[in-house]
Amino acid sequence: MASEDSSRGFCREPADKIAMKKTTINPGTYRDPLPFNLKNPYAFTAKFFVFSTLTFMSPFLIVLYQMGKSARTS
Repeated sequence: MASEDSSRGFCREPADKIAMKKTTINPGTYRDPLPFNLKNPYAFTAKFFVFSTLTFMSPFLIVLYQMGKSARTS
């Protein structure tokens, strides 16, 4: 009984069978699941820069807004 319960947490398929599975990546469909387009590197660079800058600066902008709001009410 105890051996049945403890064996349920382990993988039932041996590791050598998992290692022998054929894993190939088709280069034609490799970029299909990406949520962005890499065909125009300049547009990608600009979008990445804007996205990363806004996400990094948002906490600082929120703090500045809150400090300015509290200074106006005092």
